[in-house]
Order: sequence, then structure tokens, then C-alpha cells
Amino acid sequence: MLTREQVEREKSFQDLYKRYRVHVRKFFLRHGVEPDAAEDLAQDVFLRLYHHMDEYRGDAAWAYIEAVSRNLFYNQIRSQNVQKRAAPQLSLDDGDHQFSISDGRDVAEELIDRQEALHLRAAVEQLPPGMRTVLSLWLDDFKYDEIARTTGLTLDAVKSRLRDAKKILRSALSDRELHLDEDHDEKKRK
Repeated sequence: MLTREQVEREKSFQDLYKRYRVHVRKFFLRHGVEPDAAEDLAQDVFLRLYHHMDEYRGDAAWAYIEAVSRNLFYNQIRSQNVQKRAAPQLSLDDGDHQFSISDGRDVAEELIDRQEALHLRAAVEQLPPGMRTVLSLWLDDFKYDEIARTTGLTLDAVKSRLRDAKKILRSALSDRELHLDEDHDEKKRK
């Protein structure tokens, strides 16, 4: 027979799982993880969360889950880097930078993707913290009202920060194509 505390803990976990499972999976997808691996990593996040539910205080749910997700993602990258060191690689040395491709992708395509990702990350890092947080949640497919609840902002403040963040990113990356169009945004959020 379960104690009342165990029942409450189980219910709290189920609520977190139902509310954030899709967001955790999209967190990994947004960071370039393959869909199957993203699903596995999301399950690992919730497994860790379940084992540490006693440490969870009940507030800032997304911040807590995102921290667990981020740590698991970094562990995954470290693990992949160890595996890549052992794998045969094609190496291109342009004098200043060395690029290695080991997964069979076209070399030019890989280099372009890396460059675009670096430019986008650098531009996002330059955003003020409030805008960066709202943009990050939006990219994880949180709805406006979910972002407002998570951050403690009003709905209008969320929309304003997101609009301003997109404007800054468009300006900073004007020579690059970004998929931050307003029509898609409005359709997706309704």
C-alpha cells in the first residue's frame, strides 16, 4: 500500500510528464538530436526526474526539467565525442580550422550547417536574458500562455519580447535565412 506522500509524488510526476514530455523531446530535436535518439533522451530525462522527485520542490518546473535535459544533452555530446575519436574520419584542413566529417554527409553541407548554427547561437547569446528565455521556450514549442506561466510574465510581455528577439535576430543575421516568419508563428500558436 502506498503512503499518501508516495501517491502525491506519483501524481506530481505524472502531471510533469504529461505537461512537458513533448517539450523535452523538442528541446533535443532543436539541438540537432535525431528523432529516435531525442525520444530516448526524453525518456532518460523523465527517468532521472522520477528518481529525484524527492528533491523537486514543485516550483519552476520547466527550469528544473530543462536543466536535467541540458545536462543529459551535454553528457550525450561528450559520449559522442569519445566515440568519434575512435572512428575513422575525413579531415579537411584549411590552415586555420580543421573540420572532420565521419557520418557520410556531404562535406560542404556539413560545413554550411555548422557555420549557420554558430552564427545563430552567437546572435541568440547576444540577446538580453529575458528575450533569450522567451525565445528558447518558444523554440521548444511552448504556447504563449505556457511561456507566460513559466516565466511569470504577462501574455503581452511574452509577445513583445518574442517579437523584439526575432527582430534583433533578423537584423543580426540579415544575410542568412531564418525561419521565424510571422504567419507560421500565428498559425502555430492558435
